[in-house]
Amino acid sequence: MGTSAKTATPAPLLFGRHIVGMMILALASPYIWYDSQPVMTWTMTWIVPAGMALAAFGLFALFFTNRAKAAWPGRFFMLAWVLLGLVVAAPYLETFNKKQAQQEVGRPAALQPVAPPSQSSPAVSPNNPFSDPNYGKELLQKQ
Repeated sequence: MGTSAKTATPAPLLFGRHIVGMMILALASPYIWYDSQPVMTWTMTWIVPAGMALAAFGLFALFFTNRAKAAWPGRFFMLAWVLLGLVVAAPYLETFNKKQAQQEVGRPAALQPVAPPSQSSPAVSPNNPFSDPNYGKELLQKQ
């Protein structure tokens, strides 16, 4: 005589699992390893996204009470995980963008985009008469 009734996971265990998982994921942030206060940075790495998710879910519960009750705690943790993922991924994306910019600097001159000359300090070029600030003044004075 077997029973196949599902038992729900107790809420404290559910919260504990998510928090411990978020703590572990927060260790992937390079800011923790290179900061002068790594414990404080690690703590803020997972507490701030959880706090932001709590604030957002609180606003959701304020305006959509019945829907928020039905979505608690699953949607809260989904938002907290997404925010934590963005916080952890930000340094990696920043490094990737810097490497891409450095690679573009090393491209051949024919492939690099041409930037317009700055107005503050025009460079006089013998091949470009328009770069000379005195160009055309003689013609204007004659007329």
